[in-house]
Amino acid sequence: MNKIRVKDRYDYNQQQVLKRLIYSIQHKYDINPIIINNWFESKEFQDTFDSKNREVYINIMKQDNPILDKLLEISHADSFIQEYIPWESEKCGQILEEFSNGYIKYCNKHKYLHQTNKYTNEIDHCFVNKNEQDIIEEQIFKLRLNLYIDYTRKLAEVMSTIFDDKLKSEYNTYYMLYSENNDKLIKWLKKKSLNFREKRPTYHESTVYIKIYITNGSKLPDLELSKKF
Repeated sequence: MNKIRVKDRYDYNQQQVLKRLIYSIQHKYDINPIIINNWFESKEFQDTFDSKNREVYINIMKQDNPILDKLLEISHADSFIQEYIPWESEKCGQILEEFSNGYIKYCNKHKYLHQTNKYTNEIDHCFVNKNEQDIIEEQIFKLRLNLYIDYTRKLAEVMSTIFDDKLKSEYNTYYMLYSENNDKLIKWLKKKSLNFREKRPTYHESTVYIKIYITNGSKLPDLELSKKF
């Protein structure tokens, strides 16, 4: 089975974007990995990805983030916490788990809800007070993590839309009545590996269809297809 290759030219963050993009495409289309690989390896893709990567990053960093702005200019941690995040000092600071990617999972239960009863399902440890520096470092990490998640999600969405637009220019779309037994269609798609179908059915006026993508200029299969409903 063909695997989708992510080139070493991309850094770790960009590779996470590409993984999201691959998941998005394969979630929507029953598609041969060769089609995605060919796109990834094209100069068109690499130039577009580099351009959109910068664009998305700049747009995210332009967004107002009052807490981040204050964190960058902070001089007294205690006064910052009292003004902006006073509730954080009332949450338990016990570290529950540390992950290889740097993520740290804390116990964030409020001190009044914190339980140490070993006969219950609550976490069995004493409430751990966070000092000002612990709270600041945790907030900085959360902000960085949220920015990272926002960046990878938005860039993957942009590239997924570009992929859909690419399909519109390179493929003709047809609709076939859905049937539980689609052996004829499946056999044809296996022979014509550059053609594919959407995984989810299309509904129109209580009728269910399969949407099929056929490369421009290809001979149509011996199936009952229609360009429109």
